[in-house]
Amino acid sequence: MTLLAFVFRLFAIPVSLFGLNTYSKHDAVGFGITAQRIANGQIPLTHIDLTNVYHYWGLMLSLFYWLPGPSDVYSHLFVSVIGCLPVWFVYKIATELYNRRAAVYATLPIAVFPTFLLVQTSLIREGPVLLLITAIVSLIVVPTDNSRGDPRYLTMLCFVLVTLFRPENLFVYAFAIVLGWGVERYIYIKTNYDVTIRFKHDRLATVLFGSLSTAIVLMVGQKILSFAIAPRRAKRARGGSAYFVGIIPDDLFTAAWFAPIGIAYFLFSPFPWMVKSWTYLAPMAVGILNLGLFIAAIVGAKTLLKSRPEVVISLTAAFALLTLFYGLMEGNVGAAIRHRQMMVWVMYLFAGVGLAERFGVDVSVQDKRIRLVRGAKHEITKPIDAQSN
Repeated sequence: MTLLAFVFRLFAIPVSLFGLNTYSKHDAVGFGITAQRIANGQIPLTHIDLTNVYHYWGLMLSLFYWLPGPSDVYSHLFVSVIGCLPVWFVYKIATELYNRRAAVYATLPIAVFPTFLLVQTSLIREGPVLLLITAIVSLIVVPTDNSRGDPRYLTMLCFVLVTLFRPENLFVYAFAIVLGWGVERYIYIKTNYDVTIRFKHDRLATVLFGSLSTAIVLMVGQKILSFAIAPRRAKRARGGSAYFVGIIPDDLFTAAWFAPIGIAYFLFSPFPWMVKSWTYLAPMAVGILNLGLFIAAIVGAKTLLKSRPEVVISLTAAFALLTLFYGLMEGNVGAAIRHRQMMVWVMYLFAGVGLAERFGVDVSVQDKRIRLVRGAKHEITKPIDAQSN
């Protein structure tokens, strides 16, 4: 699947090089110019600010502008390779959680969907962000050989790198990791120890804890709406693909009723009524497919919840928080397509499991005839000739 993803991206690179890719403009141009300025010495290495994403990503891209030859081609090949690696990580995760058939279903959208091809062959940061997020999850979920080194150090490095790309997501990453660890510890203690905790006034404690938590969430939520979400939505709800321009969720009431609408547009837009030209057709098809995969993801998450609850709960929590955050914040289709790639792979992962469970095809041999069995939950690893003996 990784090779397939690379082949598709090779065909998409000229679209970006000739300026036909919508995502190769604006931020992509800024990153490219910054990379050239760093390579030419106009921005000295001593003046580079790693908290400035243009300097941070531009520094990485500048390596290709020091080389002789077509630097733009080199840099686009680099980001294309980066865009392929998440396919490999998601394949490993899905294989570990369920089977290889689910891994194929889960990675196919990332490998071939046109929105992924266009975004991941332009010089924007979405490719490396997706790479680092999937690498972190793979390092945590997939068992590794400790003889090659402690994977926790590599996980921490990836965590720092992805935070420098998008520091606004830091609390979500940390919350998901801590939540997954907490669920795993809870299951371990419950399984191996006979521990019973009783409170004398359990109802009172529940009410007090619930009231305190609700108050904290409301206060923090209002601050986030006022200082982070509302200003960004006011800035992004512009252009020809903007939607709900007049709605700014700067208070809890507005955010509450707009959240389902914003999430739907974030995950599944552009909808058919938003199509203004032929360039919207491919993204619209992807949005419709995403809607079907979302339904399959519910089935897959339910299946995995029985075997790997810590993974499902932590990934679902991160997916829900990020889609809520960006659903309230986004204001145009282009930005939504770019930013949803950070978390929509979780939906594809669960959808792959759901599809493999419900529509998997197993092959068996009876009386020298091949029989297809729907809903098979195991894989055939031996060749047919060996099984027919």
